[in-house]
Amino acid sequence: MKDMVLRAFLKRLGDGVPMLPARVLNWGSRMPAPLRNALVEQIFNYALRKPLAAGTFDFLSDQAVSVVASDADYGISLTCHKRLLRLLPSGCADTTITASTLDLLRMAAGQVDADSLFFRQQLTIRGNVALGLETKNALDGIDRDDLPFPVWSVLRGAETLFRRMEQTR
Repeated sequence: MKDMVLRAFLKRLGDGVPMLPARVLNWGSRMPAPLRNALVEQIFNYALRKPLAAGTFDFLSDQAVSVVASDADYGISLTCHKRLLRLLPSGCADTTITASTLDLLRMAAGQVDADSLFFRQQLTIRGNVALGLETKNALDGIDRDDLPFPVWSVLRGAETLFRRMEQTR
């Protein structure tokens, strides 16, 4: 099954439009929203536990940022409460950052920075732009080597995949 998903992904790359397959993009639609939200919240808090403990996201304590994967029709709104990220209902964010799923993954893996995506109009920030930039800077400032091993290895795997994708173009 992994091979089928990878082949479909690489085929879309061959068409010049890097997109993830629909079954990957829509993983959350098969899961009840409360369960999906709890899972996403736990993943973020686990992955970012050191920066959260250091107060990196304290600026979100009275504000919310929404991150939307434009091609997956999925987004999350986050705030920070007592140094933990909390998901909020959609529509209550002060700023919204939007990019394709692949571009969001590339940013997380350190393959591309948000500024270059922004200037190529592949990433948009709507609403409180200063908050969007502060969020971007906080994420850029995270040392990926300080992430928990499972998160680090997933990002390293994504990094390898992105390198292979670039070579197949």
